[in-house]
Amino acid sequence: MSQHHRDHHGAANTGNLSKSPEDEVCRQTLVIIPALNEAETLPGALSHLKCWPLTGVRVVDNGSSDETVELAANMGAEVIRERIRGYGSACWTGMQNLPESGNPWVIREPPLSTRHSPSG
Repeated sequence: MSQHHRDHHGAANTGNLSKSPEDEVCRQTLVIIPALNEAETLPGALSHLKCWPLTGVRVVDNGSSDETVELAANMGAEVIRERIRGYGSACWTGMQNLPESGNPWVIREPPLSTRHSPSG
């Protein structure tokens, strides 16, 4: 029985990729990240996701005024812009034009940071 191993960075050992059900699911997964001014948190999230053999990562920018778009693009994510503000609009836009090969799973990530203040 083959075991699945990850190196010290969390990357999959390519020798066992074809035998791991976990990696097989990942190869059919497109991660969608709605983002609004996430320049501080996005690099960490994208770095973590690079450890998995995903179909891809799609960042849907919802009108950021910081470096969110540039950082996402420089880190290899597909960047889509959505002008209509809101989490739902960003998620909907991210789910459009999905890859035709296979049957990808879509994960809608929660916002990377919380902007809600507790009500008094």
